[in-house]
Amino acid sequence: MNSNPDSIIDLHPCEPSPCVHGHCVTQGEDFQCICDNPFTGRYCEISTCIQTKCFGGRCKLYGDREECHCPLGHRLENGTCLKNYCVEKKCFNGICVIEEDVETCVCEEGSIYEENECRKVKCSHRHCIGGECRVVRGNVEECVCPLGFILIDGICTITNCTPRRCYGGRCESREGQLVCICPDGFHLEGVGCIETQCKEQNCFGGHCRVVKGEEICTCLDNYVLKDNQCQKIRCVERSCFGGKCDVVEGEEVCSCPVGFEPHGDVCREI
Repeated sequence: MNSNPDSIIDLHPCEPSPCVHGHCVTQGEDFQCICDNPFTGRYCEISTCIQTKCFGGRCKLYGDREECHCPLGHRLENGTCLKNYCVEKKCFNGICVIEEDVETCVCEEGSIYEENECRKVKCSHRHCIGGECRVVRGNVEECVCPLGFILIDGICTITNCTPRRCYGGRCESREGQLVCICPDGFHLEGVGCIETQCKEQNCFGGHCRVVKGEEICTCLDNYVLKDNQCQKIRCVERSCFGGKCDVVEGEEVCSCPVGFEPHGDVCREI
């Protein structure tokens, strides 16, 4: 018989714990599982909830009443604990949405999802006329002007202004330098001020101007801006003598009284 105490194996019935939903206590060489509500069985593996479905949560008994408790950030829907908000996915500079209990990071247009954040791949603003807009670290947009130019009010302008190099504008002292200032809606290109063209606003049927970096669409009389288009709000081309002219889906339509029909611009008796 080996009397070396190091060779004696001390078997503990609760290590590891055999209890699935509860805690283990020793009883001599045996064990007993103290089960969490509403589990039972030798290993606390049997749920006593009969009527309540509780997938992803924990069902508890309160007398004869069964109640499903979902984890923090979840809600019970049709017997299943579903997420209320994202708890796993990080989504800096974006919006995390849940579809079919799957977390997805949605980035705004011009950004992509990389390493837990939405990173811009192109500039979103238009305040870099005459220069090059770049996205640097931290999603910061930076306007880089050509050599000899500085950024003033979102426009790259030359720093050694002379009347011959500022046609259509005026030379002014800004930040200790003589620069060319063009009127609103114009920027310096070459040696003169030219009208700044809109890049994002379509403005079909009207005229688009850039004022202080913002694109503004101006429609003609009897037109309004809707969905980037100047649309008619009243007839301007067609007459409708004896009836009424309305604009339907951009078309001028003549409506005549009962017993009359349009012939050209006149309502005639049928």
